[in-house]
Amino acid sequence: ITGNYAGHLDMGSSHISSGSYYEETWFIAKFAPSTGAWAWVGNGPVSYSDSEIHDIVDNGVWDLYVSGCKDGGKFVGLFNGDGVWSWTNTFDSSCEPTKIGLDPLNGPYVTGTYIQNSVDIGGTVLEHSAPISLGHFVAHWDASGNFQWAEDNLHSLHNQGSSSAPLVNDDARPTGILVDGNGRVYTCGYIKGGAFFKSDTLFGDTSYVAAIDGPLQIVEPDTIINPDGGAIPSISMMNTILLIIGATLLARKRENQNTGTNQ
Repeated sequence: ITGNYAGHLDMGSSHISSGSYYEETWFIAKFAPSTGAWAWVGNGPVSYSDSEIHDIVDNGVWDLYVSGCKDGGKFVGLFNGDGVWSWTNTFDSSCEPTKIGLDPLNGPYVTGTYIQNSVDIGGTVLEHSAPISLGHFVAHWDASGNFQWAEDNLHSLHNQGSSSAPLVNDDARPTGILVDGNGRVYTCGYIKGGAFFKSDTLFGDTSYVAAIDGPLQIVEPDTIINPDGGAIPSISMMNTILLIIGATLLARKRENQNTGTNQ
């Protein structure tokens, strides 16, 4: 279980503190149904800067990959099953929502937005400039926390709304990320006003799906790749998610057939 608190928090015999009632931070706790007690409670950083957990995925053996904000920027990290941090990596200098996907063998993939003209992720600098208001990124670390690569997913234009004043929309962001067995990364999300994905331009208040085929190999944002050739057009967000799942299963089936196994 995870959440935010300010002041003091007691969970069973465990006691943690955020430093003061004016400082808010997050916690992660594990409950053991077999004993009916809390196994451990992990505390977030104690500071006046943004401290949030946005997403958690587990690797099947109770280790938790976490994305969120701390120390005024974003972070990704691995929380061991015994409640101890294995590693964390911070990047960016502002807090916006992130999502995390996992290849259990090759580590976490994080997607989110950056609102500055540029962002440094593990030494890779991503950039945008006016009239672009924010960028969507995808970044990959291996299971030991070593940075692998980062790439722009798309760039979103200012949304003028009902007046001439530009608006940076909080909901113009990635909302999900999946990784298939071949290392292909799928992301989906929302745009407001307009967006650029490499050489493609998308307009409207709508959803999108995009694929990155391994490190820095970009696939069209409005299609999902059909391994048998051609493209499947994007439609509603729900159908998009179903198509992503279907594409993942199809890729795994083809991989199994290539190795002489069937499921």
